[in-house]
Amino acid sequence: MSKNTKFKEAIEAYTGFRVTSIKVIEDPQVSETYAIRTKIENENQDWLLVHYKEEWTQKQIEMNLEECEYETWPPVSSSLKFF
Repeated sequence: MSKNTKFKEAIEAYTGFRVTSIKVIEDPQVSETYAIRTKIENENQDWLLVHYKEEWTQKQIEMNLEECEYETWPPVSSSLKFF
């Protein structure tokens, strides 16, 4: 299963809403860190996932999602996180 599919399913489980589109950007400066932009009910919703491991379960992904709001898309890395 692809990362995008794993992230989409975890976000749907977390929010209880269907994700109609998903964009995933890996942080070039911080390994295992992803910026995620989803479309839920015609609105953009942004997420940050830090220290992601391929072996994580859907529940582990859900527990590590941070809802955020990016000023630009794609966001620009500034060392520790996309912020």
